[in-house]
Amino acid sequence: MKMPSTGMAELAAAGVSVVDRTNPPRIAFVSHTADWVGPTNSLTLLLLRLRSRYDVKVLVPGTGDFTDRLREEGIDFRSFRQLDKWDLLEVRRELSQWGADLVYANNTHSSSRIGFLASRLAGVPFVTHVRGMAWDQSWRRMGYLRFADGVVAVSGACGDSVRRFAGADKVVTVYNGIPQERVTAPVSDGAGRVRQELDADAETVVIVSVSHVMPRKGQHLALDAFSKLAGAGTPCVYAMVGRTDRDPDYVRTLSARISREEWGDRVRILGFRRDVMDILDAADVFLHTAVADPHPRSVIEAMARGLPVAAFAVDGVAETVVQDETGVLATKGDVPGLTQGLAALASDPELRRRLGEAGRRRIEARFTDDATAEGVARVIDNVLAGRGRPS
Repeated sequence: MKMPSTGMAELAAAGVSVVDRTNPPRIAFVSHTADWVGPTNSLTLLLLRLRSRYDVKVLVPGTGDFTDRLREEGIDFRSFRQLDKWDLLEVRRELSQWGADLVYANNTHSSSRIGFLASRLAGVPFVTHVRGMAWDQSWRRMGYLRFADGVVAVSGACGDSVRRFAGADKVVTVYNGIPQERVTAPVSDGAGRVRQELDADAETVVIVSVSHVMPRKGQHLALDAFSKLAGAGTPCVYAMVGRTDRDPDYVRTLSARISREEWGDRVRILGFRRDVMDILDAADVFLHTAVADPHPRSVIEAMARGLPVAAFAVDGVAETVVQDETGVLATKGDVPGLTQGLAALASDPELRRRLGEAGRRRIEARFTDDATAEGVARVIDNVLAGRGRPS
């Protein structure tokens, strides 16, 4: 990044964050996957906001729904074979030829470490965005964070889990955010179609969860809660939305239980869907049973659409959902407590409306994509100016 002789260099030396709009910094973003998942969804929203401030390019393993979206949005990317150690020198070459000023890794997977090593070979600073809890991670995997120039965490809990690796003062919390248009958009035309698909009449409470179907997301606990709710005679259906290829044995276990309980179509595993906004607009309650989650995008997406949330008070969930204000929370694994809160929501439309509207307002106030982009930009600008952690 070249500083023209217009006083900008002096401003940077004085500690003022500046961006040269005529010669913007070039930021190479490293993604660990080409699939459309939470981290790539978040990265796409970030890039759409930051590309007016920086030249951006994404380095990604292979191609998929994520690179298709980048192409649609006109965002430059380079696909590598695997983005692993065998690609290290090619990544370094790409950084140098493109003229990258900084490498920004979108997660802490192995591709992030490749990005870190390539940044050092290219002589440019490195920032990583931590999107997973790291309490069970090893120094072998996470020790490189000690040498990163900046570390962004998606929640305070997520940041706490990586401080022993990165250093106490290096980690900055920047929450995931939602575009304003998703908050204010009218109910989608597809909401009625989804309710018909679920055989849900006006009296039926539609409960939805959106996440990978896997043990950490706790769908077996959701079934425990649904069993008690349905057993009490509550007219309700439960739809699980999310990819089912992460743990096929777990999915088969859930499917077997659904058949054994003879719930019929009252519980459905819908799998990956592209009409998630329609599904959220068709729902009455959002259920999130993860037993560990740094800052789930699905929860803030649901709140943005005016849904009350029933969840375990873990990690970033507890920093987002406010008990009895935007949803109902139970301690980790407390199915009876979660069921009690879920039953209260299912039986009281006015409570659902009040908590849902409060959740929408909370998203507008604290969890916008503009706020996310500004928080990330402050980290990038401070690292480029040689100041490290923003004040």
